[in-house]
Amino acid sequence: MKIRVSGILLNEKLSSISKIFDKVRNDDIKSYIKISVYIDMIQLQAMNERITFSETVYGVYTDVDDSNQGFSFLVNAKTLIDFFRTHQSDVEIEVKNGHELRFSYKRGAFSTTWEESERYPEIFYPKSKKDVMVLKSSQFVSSLKRSFAFVSIDEFRPALSAVYLNIKKDYLDIVSTDLFRLFINRNDVVRSEIEKGVMLSEMAASILYLYLSDSGTDRDISICSDDVRTFIMFDDVMISDINYEEKFPNYESVCAKMVFNHKIVFDRDQMIHALNSVSMVGDLVGAKFDSGMMTIKSEDIGNRKRMTEEVEARVVSGEGFSFFISKGNILSSVKSMIKGEVVMEYSDEFKSLKLYNTKYESTFVLNQTLSTY
Repeated sequence: MKIRVSGILLNEKLSSISKIFDKVRNDDIKSYIKISVYIDMIQLQAMNERITFSETVYGVYTDVDDSNQGFSFLVNAKTLIDFFRTHQSDVEIEVKNGHELRFSYKRGAFSTTWEESERYPEIFYPKSKKDVMVLKSSQFVSSLKRSFAFVSIDEFRPALSAVYLNIKKDYLDIVSTDLFRLFINRNDVVRSEIEKGVMLSEMAASILYLYLSDSGTDRDISICSDDVRTFIMFDDVMISDINYEEKFPNYESVCAKMVFNHKIVFDRDQMIHALNSVSMVGDLVGAKFDSGMMTIKSEDIGNRKRMTEEVEARVVSGEGFSFFISKGNILSSVKSMIKGEVVMEYSDEFKSLKLYNTKYESTFVLNQTLSTY
């Protein structure tokens, strides 16, 4: 059996799902990709402990006929991904007797082995088309990557490692938090008759982002759940993600309670430079605003080190304020802003910061500060 495929095409597909195999043991059946061969297409299937993936790839040539179409075999995922990462010309794949798999291309050839597909676990598909939510990729995919910086790695709070899509009839929130930082992106244009919150693992959201972030086409993304898995479907791709047992924190309640007493505006890149500079002393950063200037400092008293940087800022409302915060938390928050002017609001009561771009108030980050300067 022979398959002729563009190396560029297959590398694009495999690169988008390579993260699935990051933590899969090489001796695990899930370390393989399943390839099913049809007359004018192939189907790729991949999985790990929580993600399953399926895509039909067109634009390939095969020599199968009606009697043997649908033949499936397994190939080691890392081997396949590594090969097509460096070979992007047209490639002929020959599935030979004796479990030999041969890749032939213009300047050479590569041989490896294939395995029988019978022991590969079944991939689940949605059983019903009811309660399907349809979103446009332009409404949320571009913001997914920004949300990844704010997910938690706390193994005891797995829901905090998810990106939350809160789908309403008139808006969509993309939310992530580690309980110290809270990222929210609100988009007012949604086409959904169903209101539902969906938690996606960072891995599932990453695959979705990699597939659609560079696409020039605004695609329909269908999302549904069978209460065990959440299914994401677009074009010929299906991604399923096992649901979390925990609920996502009630971020709307947190936001509703916040009252901010101070508001200033500064340049994003100036602040990033200042934060990076003082971090050479320590990770705890102090910030103090007074008289049109934000002073950033860090101290290491034991080693007699101290550094200060100044960032120009203009006051919009309120008076001087100060706080301490982890450099990593404040830096990741400022970096998530778009270049240009950034608004910082501060709450005396809750000792919290709110950051957003002047033109994009619907996308913001909340930070919990540690203490008063």
